[in-house]
Amino acid sequence: MTFISDMWLPLMISAGLAAFLMNYLNPIAHQIGLVDQPDARKRHSIPIPLIGGIAIIVSIMFALPLLPFGLGRFRLFLLGLGILAIVGVLDDHQDLSARVKFIFQLVVASMLVLGDELVVRSIGDIFSWNDGNELGLGPLAVPLSILAVIGVVNAFNMIDGHDGLASSLFLVSIISIIILTITGGGGKYVYFCSVFAVVVSVFLVFNLSEIVGEKRQIFLGDAGSMCLGLILVYVLIDLSQRQMPILRTATAIWVMGIPVLDLVSVVIMRIQKKRSPLKADRQHIHHVLLYIGLTKIGVLVTLVCLQVLFCSVAIVANVTPYISDWMLFWGMFPVLVAYYWLAYRCARITD
Repeated sequence: MTFISDMWLPLMISAGLAAFLMNYLNPIAHQIGLVDQPDARKRHSIPIPLIGGIAIIVSIMFALPLLPFGLGRFRLFLLGLGILAIVGVLDDHQDLSARVKFIFQLVVASMLVLGDELVVRSIGDIFSWNDGNELGLGPLAVPLSILAVIGVVNAFNMIDGHDGLASSLFLVSIISIIILTITGGGGKYVYFCSVFAVVVSVFLVFNLSEIVGEKRQIFLGDAGSMCLGLILVYVLIDLSQRQMPILRTATAIWVMGIPVLDLVSVVIMRIQKKRSPLKADRQHIHHVLLYIGLTKIGVLVTLVCLQVLFCSVAIVANVTPYISDWMLFWGMFPVLVAYYWLAYRCARITD
């Protein structure tokens, strides 16, 4: 079977349905109050519908059954997406407490880790032993895997504070995964991820006011941002932990890139300032880049280029034997330190 002949219908339906829903649900969102109201922390001037996540998930759910293979092994993953989407919509409309959202995130993560065996059992030869054995996590594998799922879900939830940013970073990562699966014989995931990429690309057009205008602009909402995080972490863990892995575990953090770096940096800064790690503020990297003088587009382009750089490291490392696991794993720590230092110095301007 060829990709073009098998995928033209799912991709056309997913793109068309996403565009239709983002237009059709716009006035409905205003009527029922499913909008993001402008305030002192937000820069838009009118209420913006929070329907991006709904349109993305519905379009995906309609398109995936048209793929040329069964979806039985993905049923818990799709159930998890549905749960997070519903919780996200309720949060967008009713402002659920952080504790309630965390409980549902924990339920979804536990369901996937325990029920679907989405477990990070090994992180690679990070000590360069060169004996064929990779460092296993043993009894810590399950709790750390649950923590990883929740962490990435929240990383995308937190980075979604600038027009086009969360969806653009996701697109860079998912396209990188498509490249890795093509070069590594990923099979079904080439098809699977292509649907995600097309639907999110359609949303990105509607998310940029410079393209559609502020009156037609829509936001992801918590439903969309959490689901993008779940999609990415699920695909990365599944591809890196199978019996014949498509990508090395140590490359996963590079593919996730900025959302995870920003999550760690922001949480550390909030704890240092004796603030709740879950309380929203304007300390994220996109906020502080705005404060130091970059334009909205400048911030988006800068961070997307940085994400491309991180994902390029992952792609190159995955196809060459000259970049070892220990280089990838330990090499991310100085990157995190540099990222945190930059974010911290810039964030001081906002205090």
